[in-house]
Amino acid sequence: MFRKILRVITGEATKREKIMLALKAFGSLFFTTGGLFLVFIFVSITMIVSMTNSSKDEGIGSAQNIPADVLKWESYFVREAQKYDIVDHVPILMAITTVETGGRLPDIMQSSESAGLPMNTIDNEPDSIAQGVKHYASALQLSEAAGTDKWTVVQAYNFGTSYIGYVSQRGKNHTIDLAEAYSRDVVAPSLGNVLGSTYRYVNAVSEANGRPYLYWNGGNFHYVDLVRQYLSQGEVGGNEGFILPLSPPNITSWFGMRILGGVEQFHRGIDFGHPQGTPIKAIADGVVIASEYHNSWGNYVRIEHANGYCSLYAHNVSNNVKVGDQVKQGDIIGHVGNTGNSFGAHLHLEISTSRDLTAASLLDPAEVLGISR
Repeated sequence: MFRKILRVITGEATKREKIMLALKAFGSLFFTTGGLFLVFIFVSITMIVSMTNSSKDEGIGSAQNIPADVLKWESYFVREAQKYDIVDHVPILMAITTVETGGRLPDIMQSSESAGLPMNTIDNEPDSIAQGVKHYASALQLSEAAGTDKWTVVQAYNFGTSYIGYVSQRGKNHTIDLAEAYSRDVVAPSLGNVLGSTYRYVNAVSEANGRPYLYWNGGNFHYVDLVRQYLSQGEVGGNEGFILPLSPPNITSWFGMRILGGVEQFHRGIDFGHPQGTPIKAIADGVVIASEYHNSWGNYVRIEHANGYCSLYAHNVSNNVKVGDQVKQGDIIGHVGNTGNSFGAHLHLEISTSRDLTAASLLDPAEVLGISR
């Protein structure tokens, strides 16, 4: 057992090993006389697992500047990602798709080869997304077992999953230097380029990396940075340090007076029209002060932030947090739904200057978040 604990401490244990070891320690509490010592082990392992996961799975961020030809398939990405419990990776999946085809080909994720088929054999977008997400999820599982970072998985979508093992033996974190070395020394020679011949490859990313070239038959070692162009790590145009709860922000109803059912009404927030099940992110650090069902809001979450502002997220299909929980900016606090007084899957977001729920305390979320009409 202590050898397994050592594997956890040194970062060699897989997530499954960490969980199983923690469970064994907890179970032993009831069957041994060393109960207090095992409680200490259990708590320690839980903290180690948490620290390990947080260090490797830094925030994914939100999608940005995704073309309409990709964005229109968002519900398919969400549906397929739900099968593997990786809905929070949908922004990365859409960013990868934007780099691969921009939505302009039926094999939208260029996933035919990952299924052992010739390029562009898959002839429709839903099947391409299904295979692409499946392949990504498999790579993510390999990465988790190897202890590598999320960007290794993204680069492996271009290079193949053998790249994960390569990185795991060289520090466990993807870098442009490792990617270029793998392209030059592994991929290119395997496909006939044994001399390391290059060709010019000039764009904003390659120039920023100071390497305006690629290796013949060597894949694209700039791939991660190409994908990163379409991911925001949380910055927005507002002045309050908040991030978008959903991205790209598909606003279907704005703050203020609106006509609903032929009647003019005051709309307390803004509505984000996104597929049911899409993960909702906390716009800032804070404490959950409400997580319950309301006749109008349906399942909703309310968070109080350090500056006294409060944010409210309504109509969720499910809430991921409970009252008293401390949340970090970007944490998944629920999933888009259609509960309460709602006529379609969407997030209703409100931002107020205090816990006061009267209209006088409300702010226009679009202005706070820097969303232009």
